[in-house]
Amino acid sequence: MRAKITRCQPWTVRGGVFGLTGRANPRALLDSTERRNVKYRTIVPALLGAGVAAALVGAPAASAATAPSGGKVSAAATHHKSASCKSPKGSKINISWGDGNVSTTVYYNNHCSQKRAIWLDFRRSNGTYFSKCFVAPAKKKSHKKIGNSMPYKVSILSKGSC
Repeated sequence: MRAKITRCQPWTVRGGVFGLTGRANPRALLDSTERRNVKYRTIVPALLGAGVAAALVGAPAASAATAPSGGKVSAAATHHKSASCKSPKGSKINISWGDGNVSTTVYYNNHCSQKRAIWLDFRRSNGTYFSKCFVAPAKKKSHKKIGNSMPYKVSILSKGSC
């Protein structure tokens, strides 16, 4: 029959080391390697917890600083451009687009009395260049989705045709 193994009681001592109260000092019972492991077992989770808490506190502030005006946070960068109108004086055409990884959607708000062309230049992965162009009608606000991603140059043409 096997003997029943029980947990060591605080008064059982390995090596005869006692604290002032007559009970065993748990740290004195460990050798230096075990003491170091106990130390790291208590410090590392505390540091990790503090680091995660700091990251969670800092993340909303960082994302709010880079959020577009709509309040939604997106990984793609948003770009804006505007150009003055010939008429009426002081009005502009405003466009914005994002760096999507599949397509590019250009949003426009044309306050001008004349239509304006928007020209996008793209570069393929093999190094060849191509362009896409569309016309924003006068006094219209809308968007146009283009099936290519990440234009390297976007221009607003002064004429109303491509």
